[in-house]
Amino acid sequence: MYGHDPLLIILLLVLAGLGIGCVQHRWPAIGEAIDVAAKVLITLIGLLIFASGGTTEQSAPPDPVPAPSMSAASSPARQDH
Repeated sequence: MYGHDPLLIILLLVLAGLGIGCVQHRWPAIGEAIDVAAKVLITLIGLLIFASGGTTEQSAPPDPVPAPSMSAASSPARQDH
């Protein structure tokens, strides 16, 4: 993952899962609604990543720029005394 700490993201996901589990244990209806909403959100994010072609795909390199002519650069400067 570029730009993010994978361990921090895993920790946040674990804490969110534990929080949802606690809410679901105490208030089953609210916890079930949160659980379904989280699953829908994860599915939508996955679909968006799949539709965009993934984040690891690199774009094609641009057309090469032709090198400047070497005839002007190869002639030495003339000094007339």
